[in-house]
Order: sequence, then C-alpha cells, then structure tokens
Amino acid sequence: MTVVSAEPAYRRLPRVVGILGPSDPDLSGRVEAGPARDLTLHVRHRCATVWSSAPLLSWKTRDRAGVAWWAMRTVGRPAAWQEVAELWEALGLEMTERGATLHTASFGMQPLYTLKAGRALVFAQSIEDVCAVMSGALHADWSAWAAIFAFGSPIGNRTPFEEITRLPPGGSWHYDLGRDRLTAARRLPGVVERTSSSAPSPADVADRVSMSIKQSLGGSRWFASMRRWIVRPEPTRALTLSGGWDSRLLAACATSTLGTRSVVGYTTSPDDGLDLDLDLSAPVAQTLGIRHEIVESSSVAWPEYTRATMRRVEHQTRHHMWLEPLARIVRSAHDDVIDGLAGDVLLKNFMVDDRAIRAGGFRELGDALWSNLASVPGDSLPWAGRAVTAEIDRRSREDFDADRRLVDGHPAAATLSVLLSRTARCISLSPFGLFAPEMVPCVPFLHPAVVDATLAVPLADKAGGDFYRRVLDAADPALAALPSTNDPRPTGRRKLKIRATDRAALQWTESVISRMVERGALPASPDAAVADLTRSTVGRNWMKGVLTLGDWLDRYDDRLESVRAPWWGRS
Repeated sequence: MTVVSAEPAYRRLPRVVGILGPSDPDLSGRVEAGPARDLTLHVRHRCATVWSSAPLLSWKTRDRAGVAWWAMRTVGRPAAWQEVAELWEALGLEMTERGATLHTASFGMQPLYTLKAGRALVFAQSIEDVCAVMSGALHADWSAWAAIFAFGSPIGNRTPFEEITRLPPGGSWHYDLGRDRLTAARRLPGVVERTSSSAPSPADVADRVSMSIKQSLGGSRWFASMRRWIVRPEPTRALTLSGGWDSRLLAACATSTLGTRSVVGYTTSPDDGLDLDLDLSAPVAQTLGIRHEIVESSSVAWPEYTRATMRRVEHQTRHHMWLEPLARIVRSAHDDVIDGLAGDVLLKNFMVDDRAIRAGGFRELGDALWSNLASVPGDSLPWAGRAVTAEIDRRSREDFDADRRLVDGHPAAATLSVLLSRTARCISLSPFGLFAPEMVPCVPFLHPAVVDATLAVPLADKAGGDFYRRVLDAADPALAALPSTNDPRPTGRRKLKIRATDRAALQWTESVISRMVERGALPASPDAAVADLTRSTVGRNWMKGVLTLGDWLDRYDDRLESVRAPWWGRS
C-alpha cells in the first residue's frame, strides 16, 4: 500500500476521485483517462485506489491506515474511520488487510458521490466527475427532482441521476476482500447517541462556539506561522454577515478568538424585496470594529450568476442563487469562510414549531415538519395542476419519512430530522458548493461539543428564540441588543424590486422554458405563464425549480434516456 500525506493544501480543498473494490484495469483506465486525468495517484491498495489534486491527511494504527480529506478540524489521533468521521468531521478511506471502507463525515455536510461499476464503486466530490466515468445513457431520478421542487434538494442518498448516489450523514461503503462484496451502512453520529442529559448555560454554548472556531482555524503552531510567512502577515477570514443571529454570534466569537483585524464581514442582498440584511448587518460590524464589505448585485446579471449557482451546486437545489455574487468575490480574496450552517436548527428551533414539539408520534411529527419544510405550489400556477403537485408531494414526502426513521424515538428527533435532511442536503450546498473547494469552510455550530450542548436544551426553551437571545447576551450584550431579522418584520417598509422578477430574469427564464417545451420536457403553456410565476414567493420558488431542471437538461439532455418528468405525462 502506498500513501502520500502532508498538511492540507492551502487555499484549495483537494479534488479527490477513487475506486473502492477489486482491481479492475478497465475501470481504472476509464477513471485515469477521465476525472483523474489531471490528478496524482495518492493511494494504491489491494481494494482501493485514490487520486487527488493535493496531498491528503493520513493516520495509522497497528492494523489499519487511512486517508482523509475535506476535514472540518484535525484534533486528536484517530484509531478508526469512525473517529475520523466524527472527530475530524472528514471524508475518508480506511484500509486493512481484509478490505477497505469509504466513509463520509458524521453529519454529511461535505458531498461524496458514488457510482456502482460492476463489483466496484467509483467515488468523487462532484457528480460531474462520476458522470465522466460512465458510458451510455443516464437516467433522471424523478423522485430526487420531486424533492428539489418541493423540499429544495434531494433527500437521503438521491441525486438528479438514478445511477449516482450521495453518501448520507454517517454513511459508509465497505468492501470485504475475502467475500468480494460491497456493503453499505449508516450510523448516527456518536454525539447524537450520547447527548448530554443536563442542559448547558448560555455562556457555555458561546464558549463552545469560540472553541470550535479556534480548533477549526487555529491549526498547528508551525502551520499557522508558515501560512503567515507565505501568504500575508495577517491572514483574514471571511464571515458571511447577515442581519440574523447566527452570523452575529459567530462574529462575536470569531473576533474574541481571532481578533478584529482577522475577520472581514461580507453582506449582500437576499433579493427578498426588503433587504433587511443590508441595514441590520452594518451596526453589528461597527459594534465589533471589523471591516465590512457590501456586495451589490444587478438585475441584469441575475441570469448569469443564477446559472453559475446552479452549476456549482450541480443542480441539486433552487436555493442560494442570490449569494453567488458575494461568494465569487470572497473566493478570490480569502482562504477560509466562517459560515453559520445549522445554527438556526440547533439553537432556535428553526422549522420546529409548537406543533412539532407537541407531536405525539412518527406520523404526526412528520406532518408538522413537512408543513414547515415543503413548498409545494398551488394548482393555479403554470405547469402545477392538482395531479402534478400531488405526485411531487407524494414522492418527496415518502423519501422524507424514510430518511427520518433513523432518528425515530430520539428525544431530539424533530431537530435531527431537519439537520440530517434539509441542512445536510440543501443548506450545506452553500458553504460546500459556493465557497468550497476554493476555500475552506469553517462551520462552528457542527462541532460535536456544540451539537452536544444544543441538543441538550429542551425544545420548549428554544421556542421563540429566548435561549438564543441569552446565548447572544453571554457572547456580547451589545450585539444582543441590536435589531435583527429574527425580530418581527417592520411594518410599512417600502418594498424593493426583486431581481428575479425583472426583465433580464424573465427573458432568460422564457428562453430556458422554450427549450424545455421544444425538447418535450415541459408541456406547452400560454405566453403569459412566465410572468405569472413571479407574483408570489411560492411562484418564484416554482419558477426557480423549473429553471434548475431546464439548465440541467441543457447540460445533460444528450446523455439522458428521458427528459420528461412522469407528473407531466407523456410528450
């Protein structure tokens, strides 16, 4: 076995492609000629091969060894892949004399896609790299597309393609050399299984968030000094600063840990017609004394950056489109980005309301959560008749219920159902799609110590944001007192033009839809249909879903067996 190891590559997460399973010269040749063409061989084992664009983290014990990549932190010395997945929150491969195990991170926020190829498994960070290994026709996974429309992203292990799956949180594939067999498994993160019984104080939560930032961004003393010497005397970290609580808590903890000169806040318009983020983030930056940059976006540029977003997240969500102009600037200027992923879910009961808290069983909890999470359009919208919306809702709801059975009966089942589905599959595509791999995301709320503390807080105590306010007050009383987007929206505020409804957006949308109709992917509709889609939030979400599917077809339709979703019938 050959393993090359080193500190992670600076300014870029490695691009990794590999094969798990028995030696197959033909498959290896296709990978080497395709996605691994510009990569370097880093691991060669009896039943695993890994190519990478940069050296990988490595670990070793008496009877096993492993490599890891896209780690959120590197603390302690792991003795098995389960510890790599949880302590480092990393993707990786463990190798023994008896076989090898490919694993994702315990919370599964970083993407890892797989393709069964005969008796072996091809894996990569991008769907595009996996597609490059395949020959012949591809098939749309219409249940995944139903979830993209209704839920915002695929659920569980689905992707837009039937042939390609994504490892879910805590997921793994093991190849047994003696039995010549691949086996998939999934387990809850250890911190979830051993949640603390006593609730933490607000100050304890704030301290744990600060500790998480220090562990994620501090690194070894030697490596930190080398970064300063090679790149700049004072490396700065970007912080996505909105008008909400998550980013201001992270700003307070980051500045107290790293210093005010080491953090730059970035804010842009969420394109919601109010732009409260622009007004409410500035006082936060001023109070902390950090540099603050406002990134403006134009309506004319909406088609260009929306399409760029779709392709960066590989058409797996209709969200995050407004963020790409900011992400593009940040990617070129910084090495790390501090992101509030999972903060609302863990600390404020985001999507978990009183109905979910009172739910008495699996079905009742599912109904409560689904009503908050799903955005199935009404049957009055173009291309969204009653039969269409019913089929989209049925397919995606079935996947959601199947996915949350893993946490059924857990005291924090409501929170975990959201965290391991919507957060892991949809929201995570912001830091790990728009910012990575050019940058290293720091996601402090997902440190095991932070998750342990927040899950121990009773759901009722989080309702209404009372506990979160006390955490903010413990971190920085001045920030806690400032108005935020978590407060009731102000009345009488003048609404702004939403860029997704402007002329450039409508013209591009019409061109995409026209191509869909021509290729038989969408039924013909009246000329006024596109304008009708922009008059409500639900309509715009539906429009963005149609656009996402349309751009995916522009990219792949020459390889697809069928381009017509079953809910629209035969063309």
